[in-house]
Amino acid sequence: MIATVLTWWAAITIIGWVSFPLTWRLFSRLPDRGFGLSRALGLLAAGYFLWMGSSLGFLRNNAAGAFGSILLLGVVSFYAARDNRQEILNWISKNLKLIVFVEILFMLAFALWAFVRANNPEIQHTEKPMELAFLNSILRSDVFPPRDPWLSGYAISYYYFGYVLLGMLAHLTGTAAGEAFNLGNALWFALVAVGAYSVLYNLLAHEGKKNRIIAPLIAPLFVLVVGNLEVIFELLHHLQIFWIRDADGQMTSAFWEWLNLGRLAQPPLGSPTWLPDRFLWWWQASRVVQDVNLAGVSTEMIDEFPFFSFLLADNHPHLLVLPFVLLTISFSFNLFLTKGSLSHRLGIVKKVKVNPCSAVGASCS
Repeated sequence: MIATVLTWWAAITIIGWVSFPLTWRLFSRLPDRGFGLSRALGLLAAGYFLWMGSSLGFLRNNAAGAFGSILLLGVVSFYAARDNRQEILNWISKNLKLIVFVEILFMLAFALWAFVRANNPEIQHTEKPMELAFLNSILRSDVFPPRDPWLSGYAISYYYFGYVLLGMLAHLTGTAAGEAFNLGNALWFALVAVGAYSVLYNLLAHEGKKNRIIAPLIAPLFVLVVGNLEVIFELLHHLQIFWIRDADGQMTSAFWEWLNLGRLAQPPLGSPTWLPDRFLWWWQASRVVQDVNLAGVSTEMIDEFPFFSFLLADNHPHLLVLPFVLLTISFSFNLFLTKGSLSHRLGIVKKVKVNPCSAVGASCS
């Protein structure tokens, strides 16, 4: 297990460094030049090359195709940095402290969630079996679109690109689908950690804030760890606070009836306890938003937050997209900081030296 974790860490780290020149070019206005996002960008780009190549028949969806996609990413990245190599090296030299810090953050986040998944590796319940079926189907499809795991002769009719990214890493590392499922969950946790860190680092650095290397750690804390207040209400409910027992022995509460938070509106059972013991009590945290239809019937609303999703370990599209949402936010911030035309904003216009004597009406005599 440890060897597989290290292999995945090495694979995604190589992808990140291969894509960094491209990232450095695209995020030219950000103080960290997109370094914290280079893994996500590289994974997205290489996965897109594999997806399109396999869909058009230029690549096969296997280890060779995955490796070819990384090589293509390297070519694009090399071309993007062809005139800026010394600038990139100078930036790396000046920002070595930040680079080491981000690398350590990624490694710790990845190791932490790999440990969590290692202690709860079962791929069962909720939508995990379906997601594993998609991943297996993609791994067994030589070309895209991948085969539908239920309807023979048809392609998957669902959002499956996130599973292409997981499958590409599985091909590169020679990992079985079950291990790839759990390691992918840990990897995405780490990608979100460094992505959130990068967003706040750039905001603070742009404002000239001091101690900006440590302070942005609050971003992955709030994005990945902090949830909602349901657990506090869960504790109050199990301690039987705000409940009154009437003369008939029935427990009533105007507060809990007003709050109307799912099963917490029902009277608690047994004696007060500090540890919630109701079956699947933590599930309520993802159903705190209440709605009522036109008939006056309460309707369940799903409002998962990242910690719930990662702990549940449903590698569903809403989880797999998280690193790329942060990538999009950072790219939008980069565009916001850049003045001029769209070409200038994308960093694709080269500086051209103009001979003043060639200007209309200029005199060089």
